[in-house]
Amino acid sequence: MSILNRTIFYDNTRGLAMFWDWALVTTTLGVMAEPFVVGQKLTANNPLEDFDPEDEINRIDSIRAMPLHKEQLVLSGGDDHLHGGPTVTRVGR
Repeated sequence: MSILNRTIFYDNTRGLAMFWDWALVTTTLGVMAEPFVVGQKLTANNPLEDFDPEDEINRIDSIRAMPLHKEQLVLSGGDDHLHGGPTVTRVGR
């Protein structure tokens, strides 16, 4: 499986950008939601590994503004609950 395209989302309704914990990814298997933390540069195998923004595991092809409360609808195509919720804790949300 290869990642062909990754779209990440951010919410700026309060005047500050807050990235979603999930990305919409097109792979050789189809489109799916993927847990994705923007700027995560450490890997499990080598915490000092150089960050390569062109590596498919890090690559971001597009960034879209979208309110956080629309996350479930956007990532599921408007259907049922699709994923397990936040991967990073949020205070005040």
